Amino acid sequence: MVEMKRDTGSSISRTVLKAMSIFGGMQVFTILCGIVRTKLVAIWLGTSGVGLFAIYTSALTLVSSLTQLNLRTSAVRTIASHEDPRTLPVTVAVVRRLGLWLGVAGVAVMLLSAPVFSLRTFGTYGVSSMFMLLAPAVFLMALTMTDQVVLQGLGRLRPLAMSNLRGVGAGLIVSVPILYFFRDTGIVWVITAYSFTAWLGVRMARADLPLTGPRPSSGEVWALGRPVLLMGFYLTIAAVTTELCSYIFIAFLNRAGGTAEVGLFQSGYTLVNRYMGMIFSAIGVEFFPRLSSVASHPRRTATFVSHELLLLSCVLLGVVAIFIPLAPVGVRLLYSQEFLGIVPYVLLAMPGVVFQGASWCMAFVMLARGDGKLYMATEVLSAVLTVTLNLIFFHFMGIAGIGLAFTVNNAIYAAIIGAVYYRRYRLSLSRKVLAILAGVFMVLSLMSGIALMFNPWWSAVISVPAIAVAVVSVRKIMG
Repeated sequence: MVEMKRDTGSSISRTVLKAMSIFGGMQVFTILCGIVRTKLVAIWLGTSGVGLFAIYTSALTLVSSLTQLNLRTSAVRTIASHEDPRTLPVTVAVVRRLGLWLGVAGVAVMLLSAPVFSLRTFGTYGVSSMFMLLAPAVFLMALTMTDQVVLQGLGRLRPLAMSNLRGVGAGLIVSVPILYFFRDTGIVWVITAYSFTAWLGVRMARADLPLTGPRPSSGEVWALGRPVLLMGFYLTIAAVTTELCSYIFIAFLNRAGGTAEVGLFQSGYTLVNRYMGMIFSAIGVEFFPRLSSVASHPRRTATFVSHELLLLSCVLLGVVAIFIPLAPVGVRLLYSQEFLGIVPYVLLAMPGVVFQGASWCMAFVMLARGDGKLYMATEVLSAVLTVTLNLIFFHFMGIAGIGLAFTVNNAIYAAIIGAVYYRRYRLSLSRKVLAILAGVFMVLSLMSGIALMFNPWWSAVISVPAIAVAVVSVRKIMG
Protein backbone atom coordinates (compact mmCIF):
# COMPACT_ATOMS: atom_id res chain seq x y z
CA MET A 1 0.00 0.00 0.00
CA VAL A 2 2.83 2.37 0.85
CA GLU A 3 4.55 1.55 -2.41
CA MET A 4 1.30 2.16 -4.30
CA LYS A 5 0.88 5.59 -2.71
CA ARG A 6 4.46 6.40 -3.53
CA ASP A 7 3.96 5.37 -7.14
CA THR A 8 0.76 7.43 -7.31
CA GLY A 9 2.55 10.45 -5.89
CA SER A 10 5.37 10.03 -8.37
CA SER A 11 2.89 9.71 -11.23
CA ILE A 12 1.10 12.89 -10.14
CA SER A 13 4.43 14.70 -9.83
CA ARG A 14 5.46 13.70 -13.32
CA THR A 15 2.09 14.82 -14.69
CA VAL A 16 2.34 18.15 -12.88
CA LEU A 17 5.93 18.75 -13.96
CA LYS A 18 5.08 17.75 -17.54
CA ALA A 19 2.28 20.32 -17.58
CA MET A 20 4.58 22.81 -15.91
CA SER A 21 7.30 22.22 -18.51
CA ILE A 22 4.82 22.70 -21.35
CA PHE A 23 3.20 25.81 -19.97
CA GLY A 24 6.34 26.98 -18.24
CA GLY A 25 8.07 27.03 -21.61
CA MET A 26 5.11 28.85 -23.07
CA GLN A 27 5.18 31.33 -20.20
CA VAL A 28 8.91 31.90 -20.66
CA PHE A 29 8.35 32.68 -24.32
CA THR A 30 5.47 34.95 -23.36
CA ILE A 31 7.68 36.71 -20.85
CA LEU A 32 10.46 37.15 -23.38
CA CYS A 33 7.99 38.73 -25.79
CA GLY A 34 6.67 40.82 -22.92
CA ILE A 35 10.21 41.87 -22.04
CA VAL A 36 10.77 43.09 -25.58
CA ARG A 37 7.46 44.94 -25.66
CA THR A 38 7.90 46.45 -22.20
CA LYS A 39 11.47 47.43 -22.99
CA LEU A 40 10.34 49.19 -26.16
CA VAL A 41 7.56 50.97 -24.29
CA ALA A 42 9.96 52.01 -21.52
CA ILE A 43 12.52 53.34 -24.05
CA TRP A 44 10.16 54.94 -26.57
CA LEU A 45 7.39 56.10 -24.20
CA GLY A 46 8.99 56.19 -20.71
CA THR A 47 7.19 55.67 -17.41
CA SER A 48 4.16 57.58 -18.69
CA GLY A 49 3.74 55.06 -21.51
CA VAL A 50 3.95 52.15 -19.06
CA GLY A 51 1.35 53.93 -16.95
CA LEU A 52 -1.01 54.35 -19.91
CA PHE A 53 -0.60 50.67 -20.74
CA ALA A 54 -1.59 49.86 -17.16
CA ILE A 55 -4.65 52.12 -17.28
CA TYR A 56 -6.04 50.79 -20.58
CA THR A 57 -5.24 47.19 -19.70
CA SER A 58 -6.91 47.55 -16.30
CA ALA A 59 -10.07 48.97 -17.90
CA LEU A 60 -10.11 46.18 -20.49
CA THR A 61 -9.63 43.50 -17.84
CA LEU A 62 -12.36 44.99 -15.68
CA VAL A 63 -14.93 44.95 -18.51
CA SER A 64 -13.88 41.46 -19.65
CA SER A 65 -14.15 40.11 -16.11
CA LEU A 66 -17.60 41.66 -15.76
CA THR A 67 -19.06 40.39 -19.03
CA GLN A 68 -17.40 36.98 -19.42
CA LEU A 69 -19.00 35.74 -16.17
CA ASN A 70 -15.80 33.81 -15.47
CA LEU A 71 -16.80 31.19 -18.02
CA ARG A 72 -13.15 30.10 -18.08
CA THR A 73 -13.36 28.52 -14.63
CA SER A 74 -16.98 27.33 -14.47
CA ALA A 75 -16.93 25.76 -17.95
CA VAL A 76 -13.58 24.03 -17.43
CA ARG A 77 -15.05 22.39 -14.34
CA THR A 78 -18.14 21.31 -16.32
CA ILE A 79 -16.16 19.85 -19.23
CA ALA A 80 -13.50 18.19 -17.05
CA SER A 81 -16.09 16.45 -14.83
CA HIS A 82 -18.23 15.38 -17.81
CA GLU A 83 -18.99 11.67 -17.51
CA ASP A 84 -20.93 10.88 -20.70
CA PRO A 85 -18.75 11.22 -23.84
CA ARG A 86 -21.82 10.99 -26.08
CA THR A 87 -23.18 14.33 -24.92
CA LEU A 88 -19.78 16.03 -24.72
CA PRO A 89 -20.06 17.69 -28.19
CA VAL A 90 -23.33 19.32 -27.16
CA THR A 91 -21.77 20.63 -23.95
CA VAL A 92 -18.85 22.08 -25.90
CA ALA A 93 -21.23 23.70 -28.39
CA VAL A 94 -23.18 25.27 -25.53
CA VAL A 95 -20.00 26.68 -24.00
CA ARG A 96 -18.98 28.19 -27.33
CA ARG A 97 -22.40 29.76 -27.87
CA LEU A 98 -22.29 31.25 -24.38
CA GLY A 99 -18.88 32.74 -25.16
CA LEU A 100 -20.25 34.39 -28.29
CA TRP A 101 -23.18 35.93 -26.42
CA LEU A 102 -20.93 37.20 -23.64
CA GLY A 103 -18.53 38.71 -26.18
CA VAL A 104 -21.32 40.76 -27.74
CA ALA A 105 -22.40 41.92 -24.28
CA GLY A 106 -18.80 42.93 -23.56
CA VAL A 107 -18.69 45.18 -26.63
CA ALA A 108 -21.82 47.00 -25.50
CA VAL A 109 -20.54 47.50 -21.96
CA MET A 110 -17.16 48.79 -23.17
CA LEU A 111 -18.77 51.34 -25.47
CA LEU A 112 -21.18 52.56 -22.80
CA SER A 113 -18.61 52.76 -20.02
CA ALA A 114 -15.86 54.49 -22.05
CA PRO A 115 -16.88 58.04 -20.98
CA VAL A 116 -16.90 56.94 -17.34
CA PHE A 117 -13.41 55.48 -17.60
CA SER A 118 -12.18 58.64 -19.29
CA LEU A 119 -13.66 60.99 -16.69
CA ARG A 120 -12.65 58.97 -13.62
CA THR A 121 -9.12 58.33 -14.82
CA PHE A 122 -8.13 61.54 -16.60
CA GLY A 123 -10.72 63.99 -15.30
CA THR A 124 -12.11 64.66 -18.80
CA TYR A 125 -14.32 63.04 -21.43
CA GLY A 126 -11.68 63.73 -24.08
CA VAL A 127 -10.14 60.26 -23.90
CA SER A 128 -13.45 58.38 -24.29
CA SER A 129 -12.68 57.40 -27.88
CA MET A 130 -9.51 55.59 -26.82
CA PHE A 131 -11.46 53.44 -24.38
CA MET A 132 -14.13 52.80 -27.05
CA LEU A 133 -11.44 51.43 -29.34
CA LEU A 134 -10.92 48.63 -26.79
CA ALA A 135 -14.37 47.16 -27.63
CA PRO A 136 -13.06 44.79 -30.37
CA ALA A 137 -10.45 43.52 -27.93
CA VAL A 138 -13.20 42.64 -25.43
CA PHE A 139 -15.05 40.61 -28.08
CA LEU A 140 -11.93 38.79 -29.26
CA MET A 141 -10.92 37.98 -25.69
CA ALA A 142 -14.32 36.33 -25.11
CA LEU A 143 -13.95 34.12 -28.19
CA THR A 144 -10.36 33.24 -27.29
CA MET A 145 -11.31 32.37 -23.73
CA THR A 146 -14.09 30.05 -24.91
CA ASP A 147 -11.83 27.94 -27.11
CA GLN A 148 -9.12 27.87 -24.42
CA VAL A 149 -11.71 26.54 -21.98
CA VAL A 150 -12.56 23.67 -24.30
CA LEU A 151 -8.92 22.72 -24.83
CA GLN A 152 -8.14 22.87 -21.10
CA GLY A 153 -11.25 20.96 -20.05
CA LEU A 154 -10.45 18.19 -22.53
CA GLY A 155 -6.85 17.98 -21.35
CA ARG A 156 -5.43 19.15 -24.69
CA LEU A 157 -2.61 21.01 -23.00
CA ARG A 158 -0.02 20.92 -25.76
CA PRO A 159 -2.33 22.40 -28.46
CA LEU A 160 -3.42 24.99 -25.90
CA ALA A 161 0.18 25.96 -25.19
CA MET A 162 1.08 26.08 -28.89
CA SER A 163 -1.89 28.33 -29.63
CA ASN A 164 -0.68 30.75 -26.96
CA LEU A 165 2.83 30.70 -28.41
CA ARG A 166 1.56 31.53 -31.87
CA GLY A 167 -0.68 34.30 -30.59
CA VAL A 168 1.96 35.97 -28.43
CA GLY A 169 4.68 35.75 -31.08
CA ALA A 170 2.48 37.19 -33.81
CA GLY A 171 1.25 39.89 -31.42
CA LEU A 172 4.78 41.08 -30.75
CA ILE A 173 5.64 41.20 -34.45
CA VAL A 174 2.56 43.30 -35.18
CA SER A 175 2.92 45.61 -32.16
CA VAL A 176 6.53 46.74 -32.73
CA PRO A 177 5.86 48.92 -35.81
CA ILE A 178 2.67 50.25 -34.23
CA LEU A 179 4.56 51.45 -31.15
CA TYR A 180 7.40 52.87 -33.23
CA PHE A 181 5.27 54.94 -35.58
CA PHE A 182 2.32 55.89 -33.36
CA ARG A 183 3.89 55.98 -29.85
CA ASP A 184 1.29 56.86 -27.17
CA THR A 185 -1.66 56.80 -29.59
CA GLY A 186 -0.69 53.28 -30.67
CA ILE A 187 -1.06 51.71 -27.21
CA VAL A 188 -4.74 50.85 -27.69
CA TRP A 189 -4.02 49.39 -31.15
CA VAL A 190 -1.27 47.21 -29.67
CA ILE A 191 -3.68 45.82 -27.07
CA THR A 192 -6.23 45.07 -29.81
CA ALA A 193 -3.57 43.48 -32.01
CA TYR A 194 -2.56 41.11 -29.21
CA SER A 195 -6.22 40.14 -28.71
CA PHE A 196 -6.60 39.38 -32.42
CA THR A 197 -3.47 37.26 -32.72
CA ALA A 198 -4.40 35.37 -29.53
CA TRP A 199 -7.81 34.54 -31.03
CA LEU A 200 -6.25 33.51 -34.32
CA GLY A 201 -3.79 31.20 -32.56
CA VAL A 202 -6.42 29.35 -30.55
CA ARG A 203 -8.74 29.22 -33.55
CA MET A 204 -6.10 27.18 -35.39
CA ALA A 205 -5.86 24.76 -32.46
CA ARG A 206 -9.63 24.45 -32.30
CA ALA A 207 -9.73 23.07 -35.84
CA ASP A 208 -7.95 19.91 -34.61
CA LEU A 209 -10.68 18.99 -32.10
CA PRO A 210 -12.77 16.02 -33.31
CA LEU A 211 -15.99 17.35 -31.76
CA THR A 212 -19.00 17.42 -34.01
CA GLY A 213 -22.65 17.40 -33.09
CA PRO A 214 -25.99 19.07 -33.68
CA ARG A 215 -26.11 22.80 -33.19
CA PRO A 216 -28.03 23.50 -29.96
CA SER A 217 -30.99 25.86 -29.99
CA SER A 218 -31.14 28.97 -27.86
CA GLY A 219 -33.41 27.16 -25.42
CA GLU A 220 -30.95 24.28 -25.08
CA VAL A 221 -28.09 26.70 -24.59
CA TRP A 222 -29.96 28.39 -21.76
CA ALA A 223 -31.07 25.10 -20.13
CA LEU A 224 -27.63 23.49 -20.26
CA GLY A 225 -25.67 26.65 -19.66
CA ARG A 226 -27.65 28.04 -16.72
CA PRO A 227 -25.67 26.11 -14.03
CA VAL A 228 -22.44 27.21 -15.69
CA LEU A 229 -23.56 30.82 -15.78
CA LEU A 230 -24.76 30.71 -12.17
CA MET A 231 -21.39 29.47 -11.00
CA GLY A 232 -19.74 32.00 -13.28
CA PHE A 233 -21.88 34.78 -11.84
CA TYR A 234 -20.47 34.25 -8.36
CA LEU A 235 -16.94 34.07 -9.75
CA THR A 236 -17.56 37.23 -11.75
CA ILE A 237 -18.59 39.20 -8.67
CA ALA A 238 -15.32 38.13 -7.09
CA ALA A 239 -13.24 38.93 -10.18
CA VAL A 240 -14.91 42.27 -10.87
CA THR A 241 -14.48 43.32 -7.26
CA THR A 242 -10.79 42.45 -7.47
CA GLU A 243 -10.33 44.35 -10.73
CA LEU A 244 -12.41 47.28 -9.50
CA CYS A 245 -10.31 47.60 -6.35
CA SER A 246 -7.18 47.38 -8.50
CA TYR A 247 -8.51 50.06 -10.82
CA ILE A 248 -9.46 52.28 -7.86
CA PHE A 249 -5.94 52.06 -6.52
CA ILE A 250 -4.38 52.74 -9.94
CA ALA A 251 -6.68 55.73 -10.41
CA PHE A 252 -5.68 56.98 -6.95
CA LEU A 253 -2.00 56.66 -7.84
CA ASN A 254 -2.58 58.46 -11.12
CA ARG A 255 -4.23 61.38 -9.33
CA ALA A 256 -1.76 61.43 -6.41
CA GLY A 257 1.52 60.85 -8.21
CA GLY A 258 0.84 60.89 -11.96
CA THR A 259 1.20 58.24 -14.66
CA ALA A 260 4.90 57.83 -13.85
CA GLU A 261 3.99 56.60 -10.36
CA VAL A 262 1.45 54.24 -11.88
CA GLY A 263 4.16 52.98 -14.22
CA LEU A 264 6.47 52.18 -11.31
CA PHE A 265 3.73 50.39 -9.41
CA GLN A 266 2.64 48.43 -12.47
CA SER A 267 6.21 47.42 -13.21
CA GLY A 268 6.70 46.05 -9.70
CA TYR A 269 3.30 44.37 -9.78
CA THR A 270 4.17 42.69 -13.07
CA LEU A 271 7.46 41.35 -11.72
CA VAL A 272 5.83 39.88 -8.62
CA ASN A 273 2.37 38.82 -9.78
CA ARG A 274 2.68 38.21 -13.49
CA TYR A 275 6.16 36.74 -13.80
CA MET A 276 6.01 34.78 -10.54
CA GLY A 277 2.38 33.97 -11.23
CA MET A 278 3.41 32.05 -14.34
CA ILE A 279 4.31 29.19 -12.00
CA PHE A 280 0.77 29.11 -10.62
CA SER A 281 -0.73 29.38 -14.09
CA ALA A 282 1.45 26.60 -15.50
CA ILE A 283 0.49 24.20 -12.72
CA GLY A 284 -3.14 25.31 -12.43
CA VAL A 285 -3.93 24.49 -16.06
CA GLU A 286 -3.52 20.81 -15.20
CA PHE A 287 -4.34 20.91 -11.47
CA PHE A 288 -7.85 22.36 -11.62
CA PRO A 289 -9.36 19.83 -14.10
CA ARG A 290 -7.70 16.99 -12.16
CA LEU A 291 -9.03 18.29 -8.84
CA SER A 292 -12.52 18.77 -10.31
CA SER A 293 -12.61 15.11 -11.34
CA VAL A 294 -12.10 13.93 -7.71
CA ALA A 295 -13.90 16.75 -5.87
CA SER A 296 -16.49 14.34 -4.44
CA HIS A 297 -13.77 12.23 -2.75
CA PRO A 298 -12.44 14.07 0.35
CA ARG A 299 -9.36 11.90 0.93
CA ARG A 300 -8.22 12.12 -2.68
CA THR A 301 -8.89 15.85 -2.68
CA ALA A 302 -6.76 16.36 0.45
CA THR A 303 -4.00 14.21 -1.04
CA PHE A 304 -3.96 16.16 -4.29
CA VAL A 305 -3.93 19.54 -2.52
CA SER A 306 -1.14 18.59 -0.09
CA HIS A 307 0.95 17.07 -2.86
CA GLU A 308 0.44 20.08 -5.11
CA LEU A 309 1.36 22.51 -2.35
CA LEU A 310 4.44 20.50 -1.39
CA LEU A 311 5.71 20.50 -4.95
CA LEU A 312 4.79 24.15 -5.46
CA SER A 313 6.67 25.23 -2.30
CA CYS A 314 9.87 23.56 -3.47
CA VAL A 315 9.58 25.13 -6.92
CA LEU A 316 8.93 28.57 -5.42
CA LEU A 317 11.94 28.22 -3.14
CA GLY A 318 14.25 27.60 -6.07
CA VAL A 319 12.78 30.26 -8.37
CA VAL A 320 12.57 33.05 -5.79
CA ALA A 321 16.04 32.22 -4.46
CA ILE A 322 17.33 32.90 -7.98
CA PHE A 323 15.21 36.00 -8.44
CA ILE A 324 16.09 37.93 -5.26
CA PRO A 325 19.85 38.38 -5.90
CA LEU A 326 19.15 39.24 -9.53
CA ALA A 327 16.33 41.72 -8.83
CA PRO A 328 18.25 44.88 -9.90
CA VAL A 329 19.57 43.11 -13.00
CA GLY A 330 16.07 41.93 -13.84
CA VAL A 331 14.65 45.44 -13.52
CA ARG A 332 17.32 46.87 -15.82
CA LEU A 333 16.77 44.05 -18.30
CA LEU A 334 12.98 44.23 -18.29
CA TYR A 335 12.68 48.00 -18.07
CA SER A 336 15.52 50.50 -17.67
CA GLN A 337 17.66 52.31 -15.09
CA GLU A 338 14.71 54.63 -14.50
CA PHE A 339 12.74 51.79 -12.87
CA LEU A 340 15.28 50.75 -10.21
CA GLY A 341 13.06 52.37 -7.58
CA ILE A 342 10.79 49.31 -7.67
CA VAL A 343 13.51 46.96 -6.34
CA PRO A 344 12.51 47.45 -2.65
CA TYR A 345 8.89 46.79 -3.62
CA VAL A 346 9.86 43.52 -5.28
CA LEU A 347 12.10 42.37 -2.41
CA LEU A 348 9.46 43.06 0.23
CA ALA A 349 6.81 41.21 -1.78
CA MET A 350 8.81 38.09 -2.61
CA PRO A 351 8.25 36.20 0.69
CA GLY A 352 4.51 36.68 0.20
CA VAL A 353 4.41 34.32 -2.77
CA VAL A 354 4.64 31.41 -0.30
CA PHE A 355 1.33 32.40 1.30
CA GLN A 356 -0.07 33.09 -2.15
CA GLY A 357 0.75 29.53 -3.20
CA ALA A 358 -0.85 28.05 -0.08
CA SER A 359 -4.12 29.94 -0.47
CA TRP A 360 -4.11 29.26 -4.22
CA CYS A 361 -4.02 25.47 -3.76
CA MET A 362 -6.68 25.37 -1.05
CA ALA A 363 -9.01 27.85 -2.77
CA PHE A 364 -9.23 25.56 -5.80
CA VAL A 365 -11.26 23.15 -3.66
CA MET A 366 -14.10 25.67 -3.46
CA LEU A 367 -14.12 25.94 -7.25
CA ALA A 368 -13.85 22.20 -7.82
CA ARG A 369 -16.87 21.61 -5.57
CA GLY A 370 -18.88 24.40 -7.17
CA ASP A 371 -19.06 26.41 -3.96
CA GLY A 372 -19.37 29.70 -5.80
CA LYS A 373 -20.96 31.79 -3.03
CA LEU A 374 -18.22 31.00 -0.54
CA TYR A 375 -15.48 31.61 -3.10
CA MET A 376 -17.10 34.94 -3.96
CA ALA A 377 -17.18 35.97 -0.31
CA THR A 378 -13.51 35.16 0.30
CA GLU A 379 -12.35 36.88 -2.90
CA VAL A 380 -14.35 40.04 -2.21
CA LEU A 381 -12.89 40.15 1.29
CA SER A 382 -9.40 39.71 -0.18
CA ALA A 383 -9.93 42.49 -2.74
CA VAL A 384 -11.09 44.97 -0.11
CA LEU A 385 -8.24 43.96 2.17
CA THR A 386 -5.74 44.40 -0.68
CA VAL A 387 -6.72 47.94 -1.61
CA THR A 388 -6.96 48.93 2.07
CA LEU A 389 -3.48 47.64 2.90
CA ASN A 390 -2.07 49.17 -0.29
CA LEU A 391 -3.40 52.60 0.65
CA ILE A 392 -2.14 52.35 4.23
CA PHE A 393 1.33 51.07 3.42
CA PHE A 394 1.72 53.42 0.46
CA HIS A 395 0.90 56.37 2.74
CA PHE A 396 3.73 55.48 5.12
CA MET A 397 6.33 53.84 2.84
CA GLY A 398 5.56 54.85 -0.73
CA ILE A 399 5.90 52.32 -3.56
CA ALA A 400 8.07 50.03 -1.41
CA GLY A 401 5.26 49.79 1.13
CA ILE A 402 2.98 48.17 -1.44
CA GLY A 403 5.41 45.25 -1.58
CA LEU A 404 5.14 44.75 2.17
CA ALA A 405 1.36 45.08 1.87
CA PHE A 406 1.44 42.23 -0.65
CA THR A 407 3.13 39.89 1.83
CA VAL A 408 0.89 40.89 4.75
CA ASN A 409 -2.25 40.59 2.63
CA ASN A 410 -1.35 37.12 1.37
CA ALA A 411 -0.55 35.93 4.89
CA ILE A 412 -3.97 37.06 6.14
CA TYR A 413 -5.75 35.62 3.12
CA ALA A 414 -3.98 32.26 3.49
CA ALA A 415 -5.18 32.10 7.10
CA ILE A 416 -8.76 32.82 5.98
CA ILE A 417 -8.68 30.17 3.25
CA GLY A 418 -7.05 27.70 5.67
CA ALA A 419 -9.93 28.20 8.11
CA VAL A 420 -12.44 27.59 5.31
CA TYR A 421 -10.53 24.53 4.14
CA TYR A 422 -10.63 23.03 7.64
CA ARG A 423 -14.06 24.09 8.92
CA ARG A 424 -16.11 23.89 5.74
CA TYR A 425 -14.63 20.80 4.10
CA ARG A 426 -13.04 19.08 7.11
CA LEU A 427 -9.75 18.90 5.26
CA SER A 428 -6.32 19.81 6.57
CA LEU A 429 -2.70 20.12 5.52
CA SER A 430 -0.21 17.74 7.05
CA ARG A 431 2.32 18.97 9.60
CA LYS A 432 5.06 18.19 7.09
CA VAL A 433 3.54 20.54 4.52
CA LEU A 434 3.02 23.29 7.12
CA ALA A 435 6.59 22.94 8.35
CA ILE A 436 7.95 23.18 4.81
CA LEU A 437 5.83 26.28 4.12
CA ALA A 438 7.13 27.96 7.27
CA GLY A 439 10.71 27.02 6.42
CA VAL A 440 10.47 28.35 2.86
CA PHE A 441 8.95 31.60 4.10
CA MET A 442 11.70 32.13 6.67
CA VAL A 443 14.46 31.46 4.15
CA LEU A 444 12.99 33.87 1.60
CA SER A 445 12.36 36.50 4.29
CA LEU A 446 15.97 36.25 5.42
CA MET A 447 17.19 36.63 1.84
CA SER A 448 14.94 39.66 1.26
CA GLY A 449 16.14 41.24 4.53
CA ILE A 450 19.78 40.84 3.58
CA ALA A 451 19.12 42.22 0.10
CA LEU A 452 17.37 45.29 1.53
CA MET A 453 19.83 46.07 4.31
CA PHE A 454 23.03 45.41 2.39
CA ASN A 455 22.99 44.44 -1.27
CA PRO A 456 20.91 41.94 -3.27
CA TRP A 457 24.10 40.14 -4.28
CA TRP A 458 24.82 39.30 -0.64
CA SER A 459 21.68 37.19 -0.47
CA ALA A 460 23.36 34.78 -2.89
CA VAL A 461 25.12 33.29 0.14
CA ILE A 462 21.76 31.81 1.09
CA SER A 463 20.29 31.43 -2.38
CA VAL A 464 22.88 28.88 -3.56
CA PRO A 465 22.12 26.27 -0.87
CA ALA A 466 18.39 27.12 -1.12
CA ILE A 467 18.40 26.32 -4.83
CA ALA A 468 20.23 23.06 -4.16
CA VAL A 469 17.67 22.06 -1.52
CA ALA A 470 14.82 22.90 -3.91
CA VAL A 471 16.25 20.77 -6.71
CA VAL A 472 16.90 17.80 -4.40
CA SER A 473 13.42 18.10 -2.88
CA VAL A 474 11.68 18.09 -6.26
CA ARG A 475 13.64 15.04 -7.35
CA LYS A 476 12.74 13.29 -4.09
CA ILE A 477 9.05 14.08 -4.48
CA MET A 478 9.14 12.61 -7.97
CA GLY A 479 10.63 9.43 -6.53
